[in-house]
Amino acid sequence: SGDSKKVIYNAGSMVTL
Repeated sequence: SGDSKKVIYNAGSMVTL
C-alpha cells in the first residue's frame, strides 16, 4: 500500500527534477 505510493512519489520527483 504505502510502497506503491512511495514509488509513484519518487517517479513524480524524478519527472519534476
